[in-house]
This record gives sequence, structure tokens and C-alpha cells, in this order.
Amino acid sequence: MVSSKQRRRQLARERYLRQQQRRSEQLRRARRRRLVLGVLVAAAIAIGVVVLVRGLW
Repeated sequence: MVSSKQRRRQLARERYLRQQQRRSEQLRRARRRRLVLGVLVAAAIAIGVVVLVRGLW
């Protein structure tokens, strides 16, 4: 039979691992969103430059 202290430690470890997983998932999601935003901004800047150059010519 498992003692209450061991069971409590096990539960704490599981909860900690779950929190770590969730945090890493959130970080990954945030990084992906930032990457997409960066690509969109770069595309917008490129289009703006092209339009400016076309307007000057």
C-alpha cells in the first residue's frame, strides 16, 4: 500500500509536469504566431516598396 506522503508527492509531480507541458505548448504557439506576423509584415513592406517604386517610375 502506498503511503499518503508518497501519493501526495506523486500528485504534485504530475501536476507540475502538466503545468510544464501547458507552458511549453503556449510558448510554441506564441512563437508560431510571432513568426506568421513577421512574415505578414515583411510581405506588406515588400508590397509597399514595390508600389512606391512603381509610383516613382
